[in-house]
Amino acid sequence: MTKARIFKTYKSTMQSGRGKEKNWQLEFYPESKPFIYKIMGWTGSSDVNQEICLKFKTLDTAVSFANKYGIDYIIEKPIKEKIEQFSKCYADNFRHK
Repeated sequence: MTKARIFKTYKSTMQSGRGKEKNWQLEFYPESKPFIYKIMGWTGSSDVNQEICLKFKTLDTAVSFANKYGIDYIIEKPIKEKIEQFSKCYADNFRHK
């Protein structure tokens, strides 16, 4: 039976917006070990499920999809970030304290 993890998507480190944090994602765990082609040195795998990445609007739809198709899953709860809510002026960097 295939195993998967369901987690909330996270924002890229290269952006400050939080637009991509709304979806839940289902990714499969690898079922076979990767192998190396001896001639070229490339890494290959016979596991096709590693390429599949499914996105859902809510956690409930992701869980119901996994239950419908008999996929074992683990839910990874999102970590809450503490966002500081104070305004800071650029000139404050140069003030004498």
